[in-house]
Amino acid sequence: MLKDETLVRQTEAAITDVRQTLADVARFVDGLERTAQEVQALVQAARTGEANVPALLKRVDGILANLQGVTRDIARATPRAPQIAQNVERATANLPALLTQAQQTALELEALLTQLRGHWLLGGTQQAPPPRRLSPAEVPP
Repeated sequence: MLKDETLVRQTEAAITDVRQTLADVARFVDGLERTAQEVQALVQAARTGEANVPALLKRVDGILANLQGVTRDIARATPRAPQIAQNVERATANLPALLTQAQQTALELEALLTQLRGHWLLGGTQQAPPPRRLSPAEVPP
């Protein structure tokens, strides 16, 4: 039973790590999308001549600062990726056995509940076993 609890804890930790990494990746993708939109708007402004050079340089500086933040997020997330992958692999390796044990336990519990529901002491439909009376020949002297 201890091994199963340890496996469950390892699986939960691996799932938490995966969720954190996915959140980091989502922030990274959001940052990239914002940067791409800003670059597209900048290019459009440069084509139409709506912005002057100092304004364009200021926007480029903002875009580069945003891109640096995104790359910092990537740098923080990528070193943990191999460890997370190993944790997930290690934790999920025993999942089929754990699921089989859980299914077997559930079946046994269901059978026990069925027996308990039918037991006469618990208000079930089974009759109480008739008391066994000894015949006079069976009574020891």
